Amino acid sequence: MKKKYLIIMTLLILLLVSCQAKTKFSGGFAIVYQDNTPYLLNSEGQTLSLAKYDGIGEVFGKYIVVKKYNGQKLKYGYIDHNGKEVIKPTYDMAYPFSEDLAVVVKGGTYYLINPKGKTVYQFKDDIKSYDSFVEGFLKVEDHHQYRFMNHNYELSPAFDGVENYHEGYALCYNLQDGKKVYSIMDQNYQVSLTTELNPYSFADSVYDGWMRVGRQIGDTFYYSFMNASGQILTDQNDNQLFEDAHNFHSGLALIFTGQPYFHLRGQDDEILVSYYSAQYLDKNGKYPSFKYNDARSTDKDKYQDKMIMGDFVGDYTFFRIITGGASYYTLNKKEITSTSAIIEELSLTTNNQSLPQMEKDSYRKPYSIAYLKESPFYKDGQSSILCVARVYSDYYGIIDESGQYIFDAIYERVIL
Repeated sequence: MKKKYLIIMTLLILLLVSCQAKTKFSGGFAIVYQDNTPYLLNSEGQTLSLAKYDGIGEVFGKYIVVKKYNGQKLKYGYIDHNGKEVIKPTYDMAYPFSEDLAVVVKGGTYYLINPKGKTVYQFKDDIKSYDSFVEGFLKVEDHHQYRFMNHNYELSPAFDGVENYHEGYALCYNLQDGKKVYSIMDQNYQVSLTTELNPYSFADSVYDGWMRVGRQIGDTFYYSFMNASGQILTDQNDNQLFEDAHNFHSGLALIFTGQPYFHLRGQDDEILVSYYSAQYLDKNGKYPSFKYNDARSTDKDKYQDKMIMGDFVGDYTFFRIITGGASYYTLNKKEITSTSAIIEELSLTTNNQSLPQMEKDSYRKPYSIAYLKESPFYKDGQSSILCVARVYSDYYGIIDESGQYIFDAIYERVIL
């Protein structure tokens, strides 16, 4: 009876918030779990049970992979955003759809199928794929090396490792004496920058025209930025090396700096002070005036470290502040680059007035925020940012970029 009562109360809460949620979640969907049962949360705010399946894919686009036992064998198929079964679970393995194609496996053979379940290509012997198309290319495995296949089923040169295409380039590497020697490959399978990237032990995909590269100098690991022509970005201080730098996004990169703790002699006791800062770097090497600075003092016996982590999502910069083992979060809109004001802590809000005060406090200061996602499936096809907030009761809800709960924290799990 208690479980039935809980489910009824959950549905009532969902009905209360569904009108407000529709505007934020229009065209959207998520997988949520209640009482260990998966549900499809659709664009109308309705929860449709997926209990008839024995597993739900956690990476999805236009369609969702579902799993169901047929005797002793687990078979794979697909459903759409409304829970309708579009391809019955008949495959031995299936991967997410992308660009209207999906990789499936049957009888040890790999195929490409379209959304109607029709086979459009059969892979040659010993060529496999565990991926989906990205920017018109599919990563495939060929005799323990990796290639790309385009929509004409043409294969690229083979490498020991590759990253999916991003902004028209794929990052590739071969191993030489245990070291990764990087290159980039364009959409015509032309390989370049092997010589320029050779000094670096780390390289990332191209983001906003620049890729992050890194190497050890002395006891410190430094990052730099290189473009597809092999040029290195130099900042306004004639510096090319950054101890902590994140990828560019919409013209800006996040640069983090800090300095060792130092001591101040106070009137009563010794005080420890630590400074950490985060700032934006633009593609011309200039630093817009926005800057996050944090200085915090405390008695040495009670001192707790404070760290700043952050990255871009959509039009916002997302910061995670860690102090004393706990975390709190901020969102700063990237257009705000003309102020040096300290970012305010993100305080979440909910329209559910029936929550006890203790639960409201937990909602405002969540235990963690995860799955930040800029997705085209929300707001009638317009890109929107959604996050999953985990509160101290260990339940999850969905929030938007303003910090407003569009679905309260009533789920055991949420997958966006």
